[in-house]
Amino acid sequence: MRHPDAAAEESIGQRIRRLRLERGLSQRELAEPGISYAYLSRIEAGQRAPSLKALRIVARKLGVTPEHLETGAPVSLAVARELRLTDAELKLRVNGDLPALEATFRQLVDEARAEGETWLELRARVGVGLALACRREAREAIFHLELALSSGSVSALARPDVYETLARCHASNGSSDRALELLDAALAELERTAPEEVVTLARLAGARAAIVGTNGNGGGPREALADALERAQTVPDPFARARMYATVANGGDGADPAATLALRRRAYGVLDAADDVRELARAHLLCADLLLADGSVDQAGPHLDRAERLLALGGEALDLGRLRTRQSRRAVEAGEHDEAQTLAQAAAELLEDHPAEQGEALHALASAAAAAGNLEEAEATFRRAIEQLAGGRRWREAANASRDWAARLRAAGRTEDALEVMDRATMLSIRGMGAEVRRAR
Repeated sequence: MRHPDAAAEESIGQRIRRLRLERGLSQRELAEPGISYAYLSRIEAGQRAPSLKALRIVARKLGVTPEHLETGAPVSLAVARELRLTDAELKLRVNGDLPALEATFRQLVDEARAEGETWLELRARVGVGLALACRREAREAIFHLELALSSGSVSALARPDVYETLARCHASNGSSDRALELLDAALAELERTAPEEVVTLARLAGARAAIVGTNGNGGGPREALADALERAQTVPDPFARARMYATVANGGDGADPAATLALRRRAYGVLDAADDVRELARAHLLCADLLLADGSVDQAGPHLDRAERLLALGGEALDLGRLRTRQSRRAVEAGEHDEAQTLAQAAAELLEDHPAEQGEALHALASAAAAAGNLEEAEATFRRAIEQLAGGRRWREAANASRDWAARLRAAGRTEDALEVMDRATMLSIRGMGAEVRRAR
């Protein structure tokens, strides 16, 4: 095997001669009209620099690219950039080194722009935005993702993740109106171009409901999400979805190659199919959350059951823990106290690596213990839950746990203790409102 640096040390003529000999060709066999035997001999000897036409003829006959003859690289520079970009995109999705990935994406933006590779530049720009969003740099992420959307080549069908991420960034940056405007436009586009793509519709409806729910008004979006999830009851198999993406791509007028290529990439995205199953399960969990908060326990049940079936296909500990937490809350409301404690304990164990999420599981465990009459045990668990939720800056959830605790104390006739805990809930709510104001600035 040749050393990697050996190719870089070769001249073009030496490289042509080596490749010719490796293929068992003579100079006369390699020559053809447009590049004579004598001309080829002088190129190999280093006495002449080959013309672009000559490079193309020789490259074709040797079975390599002209770039390979010039540089010795096994692939063209354009293909090398594509490989680097794809590698960075994959690493971003599996939690790679975010600062390093952001730097790679930025470098690729510059290189692609210099070479006029518009689609590669656009993909790299999206990569910069997504990496920044993962780093919680919402303001700068918004700049890059909005710039990508302004190209008109990033559709909701091909890249729902871009719309979801950009909407979350706007919401966290205090621009909920812009977030909802984006998601509404994306949902409308899907209804117009691919109404059968029920999974992506449910994903985006879930993102919209989450943003509206954060502002304390989940009624309308909850109904829209429930409707989208109802339509997604029968999820098409990956092959059917791939055919649908290809059909939409081929149905365009060809005026936007970047958009067409994006849809074709989506058609071949096996990883996307796995993502969609997970995101659909999360949408069911969110819908169940909203229904439980509204006291609609019976309606929440089918969504929890559906989420469990989806997560059984390969759910992560985080999603399974969230599911058990919500199942515990449902069991408490149904009076199944032992089952509720078992589910909440399982959730707490699954969420050991996610302290704030574990705080919600502990809240469910405390509620179950209190409902079963074990108030002393419940109080210790309430304290742990509130401490973990507050430590993760989950102020609203910490305040809700405090109010739940206070209600249990009041029901037990411990009015003074209940008032003290309610004071804590008020302070937590104030801290939460302060945090929201700071984010909006």
